[in-house]
Amino acid sequence: MTKSDFDELLATWEGNYKKGLLTFWLLLILHEREAYAFEMSTLITKLSGETIIADDNSIYRALNRFEEIGIVSSTWRESDIGPKRRYYNLTELGLRL
Repeated sequence: MTKSDFDELLATWEGNYKKGLLTFWLLLILHEREAYAFEMSTLITKLSGETIIADDNSIYRALNRFEEIGIVSSTWRESDIGPKRRYYNLTELGLRL
């Protein structure tokens, strides 16, 4: 195995590991309460002791995937400090999961 192959394999494993952790943190947050995506990003960073930093795109992709399989639902709500926000919560299936 060349160094390049090794580095590519390691990067793939790291990406899969981070996706798994993101799933864990998102579901943990939503198990406690509903939240909007930007808020989840901040909470993940704080709760993980700043060891996980999730970008908004990764969070939205994960939440959309969760919504497609029926473990998360979302609703748009007015915000006191700006535009409407999309709040996410676990469905009954998500709670059982």
